[in-house]
Amino acid sequence: YTIAVSALGTATLSAATPEAEIFAGRELRFPVAFDPPQAVSGHPAIYPLTPTAFETINTGWTIRLTAKSHGKLVVVYGVADYTKADLIAGGYGATAGPIYSEAGELLTYNKLDQPKLQTTTTRFHIFAVPGESYEVTLYRGTKPEKHRIKVSAE
Repeated sequence: YTIAVSALGTATLSAATPEAEIFAGRELRFPVAFDPPQAVSGHPAIYPLTPTAFETINTGWTIRLTAKSHGKLVVVYGVADYTKADLIAGGYGATAGPIYSEAGELLTYNKLDQPKLQTTTTRFHIFAVPGESYEVTLYRGTKPEKHRIKVSAE
């Protein structure tokens, strides 16, 4: 079976591979571990907090699909996750105070933005006739978003 979710993507499922995933979004990489700020020896300057480890998350749509034949119908089960990331300015707090050049110009406030994540999950079941389209409502937070699910037979 081929299952298309409007503009989000297409997955090919079969009896041999009854599960697939569609991803439509982008990766967000953010720091999770840091080296502490350090004074520069013989200088009034400070080395800023330095990220040493990162995590990566997917933002946008991730749709996991499972399908199986049920007589002349195709049973499609879907779990659609929409993940949104907002960056909280200076969310980690001041890391060592602002950094200035020798001329006294502000180079950086030396603050790191912290991600705040929200994931909304929509689950759906469709008993589909191959070749037909079905409309499902997926949610982006509290906002409904209609998508067409088209199921084709191979």
